[in-house]
Amino acid sequence: MSKGTGILREVNKRKLLSLVRRYKQTSRKDLVAQMGVSKNTVSLIVEELMIAGLIEEVGINGQSSKGRPKITLQLAESAYQSIGVLVNDDHIQVTVMHYNGDILENQKIDCSCQHIEQTKDTIVSVIKDIQGRYSNIVGVGIAIPGIVNCDQSIVYESARLGWRNELFDLNKEYGLAIPVRIQNRVRMNALQSIEQDVATSEKSIFFLQVSEGVGGAFIDHHQILSGGSWTAGEIGHISVKDNGPLCTCGQNGCLEVLISELAFAKRIQETRGKKVELPLQDIHSEEVEVIANEFGNYLGKALIHIIHLMNPDQIIIDSPYNASQAFTNACMERVRLSALQIPLMMTNIQFQKKTYDQVTGAALSVFLDFEHNKLSFHT
Repeated sequence: MSKGTGILREVNKRKLLSLVRRYKQTSRKDLVAQMGVSKNTVSLIVEELMIAGLIEEVGINGQSSKGRPKITLQLAESAYQSIGVLVNDDHIQVTVMHYNGDILENQKIDCSCQHIEQTKDTIVSVIKDIQGRYSNIVGVGIAIPGIVNCDQSIVYESARLGWRNELFDLNKEYGLAIPVRIQNRVRMNALQSIEQDVATSEKSIFFLQVSEGVGGAFIDHHQILSGGSWTAGEIGHISVKDNGPLCTCGQNGCLEVLISELAFAKRIQETRGKKVELPLQDIHSEEVEVIANEFGNYLGKALIHIIHLMNPDQIIIDSPYNASQAFTNACMERVRLSALQIPLMMTNIQFQKKTYDQVTGAALSVFLDFEHNKLSFHT
C-alpha cells in the first residue's frame, strides 16, 4: 500500500467511524451512500474495525429495495473513550465520554485554580487515574475560560483565573503519552451545539453563550475561526451601554458585565435580598421580567454588530434567560429596529431551549479532533 493510499484509507476509517457515531445505528449500504465510496471499501473498513473491537453487528434492520436485509452496525462497548476537563475558579469538573456520546462518569475536584501549577498537577493526576481504569482513551480536552492558543497550548489571558501568558502543555511538561488539547470553553460548547443538532444545515454559525461570563464563537463549515489573536467571537466585550459598569477588561458597559449570570444574581440580590436559581423559572414576577427585558435589549444591541460584521447564516443563543418571553422579545425587537433588513432577513436566530454542558463539550471536542486527523489513531 502506497503512502497516499494509506492516508486515504485512514481518512475513510475516521469518516466511517464518525458516521456510525452520529447516527448511532446504520448499515454498510447506508455508509456507502453517505461516504460516496465503493461497497468493497466500506466492507473492508468495517471488517477491520470489527476485528479491532470498535464496531459490531447488532441485527437486521428491515429490507433493502432488492429484498436483501440490511445488517445494523453500531459502536462497540469497547470503542474509544475521551476525557473532558473544565477548569473553574475553585474546582475542576471531569467527565469520561464513550465514543457514542454516553457519559461514563463525572467527577468534581476542589482546586484553587488561580494557582496554575496546582491546577496542572491535579488534572494530570486525574488523567492518570482514569487511564488506569479505561483501556481505550483517545485524548483529553481541557476547557479554559480566557484567550487560548490551542495550537501552541498557551493561555494568553484568563481574567477569571488570573493567568497570563501561561504554557499549558501537559504532554511536554508532564510527559503524558495521550494527546491533550486545550481550548476556550465557549468554543468547546460551540462545537457541541452544531454536532448534537445534526439538522443544522447552515454553513456559518455564530454561537453565543451566557453563563458566569458571555462568550461567542464563529464557525464556518464546522470549523472554528480563531482570528489572528485567538479572540474572534469575543462578543462579551462589546460595549453596549455608555457609562455602564466597569468590566474586568477595563471597558465600561461590556455585554458580559451587564447580562452574565453574575450580573443577574447581583440584580436579584438588590431587589429581593435573596438568590434565584437559573435558568429562569419564576418568569412571571415583575422584577424578573424587568431585568429580563433589559438584558434582552442589551443582547440585541450586540447581535446587531454580529449580523452586520460577521453576517452568519445562523445565530445560536445558549442562555439561562431563554425561557423568558420578555428576554427574547426585547432582544428581537432591538434587532428588528436597528439591524439592516436584508442581512437580518437572511439570519436565522435561535434561542436554544436546552443548555450545553461545557465539560461535555470538552470531551466531545476530542472525538471531533480525532475525526479530523488532529489526534493519533490507534487500532
